[in-house]
Amino acid sequence: MKKYGLDYGRSITDRHGVLDFNKLRQDRLRRAQEQMAKDGLGSLLLFEPWNVRYATGFCVPVYSRADPRYFTLVPRNSVPYLWAMGAHSLVLEEEMPWVNVRLSMGAVNWMIRESAAYGGGFIKEIADILAEHGIMNEPLGIDGLATSSPLAIADACKKVGIKLADGASTMLEARKIKTDEEIELIRLSNTIAEAAFADAREAIRPGITENELVGLIINKLLSMGAEWVDGVVCCFGENTNPNRRSFSDRILRPGDMGFIDIVGSQFCGYRTCVYRSFTVGRATQKQKDMYQALYEMLYAGMSAVKAGNTTLDIVKKWPPPEHWGYDNEHIVYENKMGHGLGLSQFDLPIVTAPMATANPAVLEENMVLALECWEGERRGKQGCRIEEDVAVTKDGYDLLTRFPIKELTECWI
Repeated sequence: MKKYGLDYGRSITDRHGVLDFNKLRQDRLRRAQEQMAKDGLGSLLLFEPWNVRYATGFCVPVYSRADPRYFTLVPRNSVPYLWAMGAHSLVLEEEMPWVNVRLSMGAVNWMIRESAAYGGGFIKEIADILAEHGIMNEPLGIDGLATSSPLAIADACKKVGIKLADGASTMLEARKIKTDEEIELIRLSNTIAEAAFADAREAIRPGITENELVGLIINKLLSMGAEWVDGVVCCFGENTNPNRRSFSDRILRPGDMGFIDIVGSQFCGYRTCVYRSFTVGRATQKQKDMYQALYEMLYAGMSAVKAGNTTLDIVKKWPPPEHWGYDNEHIVYENKMGHGLGLSQFDLPIVTAPMATANPAVLEENMVLALECWEGERRGKQGCRIEEDVAVTKDGYDLLTRFPIKELTECWI
């Protein structure tokens, strides 16, 4: 296998091979277009930021991810078309010669009403491009709602003779299997997260608050090259049970157990999702026993990870809901779950007991999974949570996360 950037650092140099971004872009576009052909689509109109990046390499600015200011049309037989706002379109013409950049004008919901936007030339422009490539009569897949009204875009497409179809599933399938370059970028993203965990470990002590820890973590991630962080879960003490997903200004106290999830830290768009657990001071025997049970639970599921196995093989290794004092899988599904990871926080496959039982997904080489478990007594006052990111291989998995996990991390000792 080729040596990539992680072996030598992040910098581009002229003395050894580094990650090939041209190959990364070409492989992603090829996979998307091959999946379009399988699904009978002539083109894709993409608004989701991770899908835009997958097809074009363009990073949609954070401030515009809730609005359709940047979007792409991917013909099955051509390079993508990328719409950009204002002078940014001129910049992108120079920076991204592998796409056809267009000026985005009337499709922004904060500028004019959706009905006017989608009837005012944007869809007609799409239709003209489709006709130019001879795919006007083939379905146009769309991946999500560009605005609050799906009816407006559907009505505009109907008026010009465009047949809309599901494009979200097409992109989920295209993104499901990662290239070697994608896996290396997820590994690099986790390398940055490990440094943030190390800083958090040193900062965890009585008096610091959960939100102070989150600020420290985000600062470290961004200063080391993460381009954005979707969120950080930081829960200590009573905030760990039941299983929570937030943080507050709660002050850490001696004896607290807690967990932190660096979720959606992005390097070149590729994300992390990794939980680690800590104690403020030396752990009690009860805390150590709880954590040991959690570690064994997580790794029991991971033992079923290899190409050819299914998501059902994984969840069968995890305990039933009665383990936590419940009789309903849907209540505890986040206590034992997994999901694909890539440019999106939730790629395929999704690993939960209800979904795996109803429709088990086959694991394939170069899928990347984030597997996570939580342990704690029902109506208890503390819990712990851990998570590992793995790339599926023929015989098992390649572990992408390295921050110590075998023993509960004790801080302030």
